[in-house]
Amino acid sequence: MSELFIHFSTAGCLQVVLLGFIGGVLSGFIGSGGAFFMTPGMMNLGVQGVVAVGSNITHKFGKAMVGSRKHGQMGHVDKKLGIFMLITALIGIRLAVFISTYLFESKGGEGETGAAANLYISIVFISILFVVAISMLRDILSKKSELDEGPSKKLVNYFSRLRLFPMINFPIADVRISLWVLMIVGLATGYLAGTIGVGGFIGVPAMIYIFGVPTAVATGTELFLAQFMGAFGAINYALKGFVDIRLVALLYLGSL
Repeated sequence: MSELFIHFSTAGCLQVVLLGFIGGVLSGFIGSGGAFFMTPGMMNLGVQGVVAVGSNITHKFGKAMVGSRKHGQMGHVDKKLGIFMLITALIGIRLAVFISTYLFESKGGEGETGAAANLYISIVFISILFVVAISMLRDILSKKSELDEGPSKKLVNYFSRLRLFPMINFPIADVRISLWVLMIVGLATGYLAGTIGVGGFIGVPAMIYIFGVPTAVATGTELFLAQFMGAFGAINYALKGFVDIRLVALLYLGSL
């Protein structure tokens, strides 16, 4: 397993620190730890995909604690919403770790034979970015007036009309959401966090555009949720030997 961990040059270390710095800035503003470029960035340095994800999600745990506390002091964290999403998010993370580990170990896991897991992680990344790009393009093309303000309410109105019981009230977020919708979004958030290290990149937009949660509360709640997803994902990846503590330390150095 020692062959999983590459040797870092001074330039490589500085690049990882820079990734951590940019991720820390994004985490504070939008609730996303920048995993959509941090994980590929580490893979570009020669880090195995599963190690990049495992190290990134481990570093995310501590960073999310700091961000969640700051947002909590401002009243921007709906803990009730975060806990409900966490239920299925943990299942999603466990599923993601299982799939990534299976693909990695099925090919022997060393050198070129780790390509299956790397390809899988890359495909998931590309798919997510493609969907996001198409959604943004569609939103721009369908915009009827430049005077439109705030996030679109189309999905919020659609899901609110479904009335899939049981419906749960969240006072801080000021929304009423079906338990089934919560479970699906939580599962997807956990799966993506465990597969590519992306949590807030999906969770925050989902809370805003599907649940109708205010942007500030969505950001704070995602960071609250990320604490537990990060800890659970870190434990699962560490038990498989896929966490490089050097990467974690360098990411922390740049992000805190």
